[in-house]
Order: sequence, then C-alpha cells, then structure tokens
Amino acid sequence: MEGINLVLLLGEVSQEPLITKSGLNGATKLSFVLSVSRTVKATNLYEKLIVIAYDKVADLAKDKVKIGTEVLIEGRLQSTQRDGYLAFAVLANKITVISQSDNTTPDKTSVFGLTD
Repeated sequence: MEGINLVLLLGEVSQEPLITKSGLNGATKLSFVLSVSRTVKATNLYEKLIVIAYDKVADLAKDKVKIGTEVLIEGRLQSTQRDGYLAFAVLANKITVISQSDNTTPDKTSVFGLTD
C-alpha cells in the first residue's frame, strides 16, 4: 500500500524567517517556525513547527513571510536523524499569506507555490 504524506497547517510565523543558500546549486532556502494553536479542555496549546521552503517557493515568499504573518502551509513531513533523535520539518510546496502582522489582508499574489 502506498501512503500519503500531506500536511495542511494554518498558523502564525513566530520567529524571524532565515534565508540561506543550500546545496551544490545554491538554491534559496527559507525556514521559519510556525506556531499552530489547538484547544484542549478550554486551554489553548501551541505547537511550534519548523517549515522549510526551497527554490521558487522560497524566492517568492521570502519578502512576505515575517513574524506575525498568518499563513496556510501545504506540504509534506520530512524526518531526519540528529544526535540520535528523530526530528521533523514540514517541507512547504505552497505558502498562502492569510494576513500580515499589521492585520492587513494581502492581495491574491500572496500565494506562493509549485502548483500555481
């Protein structure tokens, strides 16, 4: 049986995004922490998740994704082994900006993805 690796997350960027070059081809890499809330027994809990975007998605989103920006992430989970621990990140193939940190609603050009 073939599995499905699909992640949809709606949350707020909670740390300043980091823009770097990665790999031998020097592709742009955008990484940030996304804070996603959930309610358990009337208590708000927050998950902090690492989101990574590469190439076209990273190039297009890097100027719009800031601390406090609400975004919808479409992507997949990726795991890596680090110091004996299993670490997870979300690899974004589409980032939709829902609202900016100044509470403005972006225009439709604020959808950045490989499926545009």
